Amino acid sequence: MIKEITSKDNLMIKRIKQLEHKKYRDKYGLFLLEGMHLIEEALKYNTILNYIVYSDSFIKDPYQEELINFLCEKNNSIYNVSDSLFEYIAETENPQGIIAAAVKPQTDFEEVLKTDGSSVVILDRIQDPGNMGTILRTADAAGIHGVISMKGSVDFFNSKTVRAAAGSIFRIPLFQFNDNNQLTDALRRHKKKTIATSPRAKDYYYNLPVFENYGLIIGNEANGVSETLLDYADYRVKIPMLRDTESLNASIAASIILYEMVRKKMNI
Repeated sequence: MIKEITSKDNLMIKRIKQLEHKKYRDKYGLFLLEGMHLIEEALKYNTILNYIVYSDSFIKDPYQEELINFLCEKNNSIYNVSDSLFEYIAETENPQGIIAAAVKPQTDFEEVLKTDGSSVVILDRIQDPGNMGTILRTADAAGIHGVISMKGSVDFFNSKTVRAAAGSIFRIPLFQFNDNNQLTDALRRHKKKTIATSPRAKDYYYNLPVFENYGLIIGNEANGVSETLLDYADYRVKIPMLRDTESLNASIAASIILYEMVRKKMNI
């Protein structure tokens, strides 16, 4: 059954606005998906949608009307709002007219680490949501088994991160660690070789002797990998630069190294 909402003061509208903030995403275990592509990806991977809100103009397209009917058949809570009210809750500049609150996926970290040859990416205080989302997308494409976010990083479920990840957020297990020692103990227990990026490293990334069963640490955009994690790393590597560039974008650096691992794994 579709319910109509006409006021900004409606509890559902207030809840959606709350989910723009990490505090409430953590409290309710929900995050926002805006746009058809993300909602279709969520359905493909059986993500639970707590509720869906769409605008009047959204169902002017037959396919979009069909999507709403499909969601109704799945017994989702569905709400219709005016275009102006939808613009109030939307975070994008050109909203597509549909938004959903999805339940955060849950995965067992130990199960991921104990999988034979499993590799993870560790994000050390990555603060830009676009970088975070792009790294998730690249890690997904490169066959990474999980991504770990350390304290000080932007939230995985920030709306900009979710959009930049383009559906990868449903396919790759995500974990949050607040304690370096807790992380390094787990990596050591499962015999993961760790790789840290550093402009001060002597070795280049393409000389790495590993291509699986590793943890790749990508550091903060301004300050790089923390000294604690640098000290822990089995390998420190850098990417060659032919001019006096200070550093590469964090997501670009991650992509270069991850795809060197793919190349080695495929023996090409």
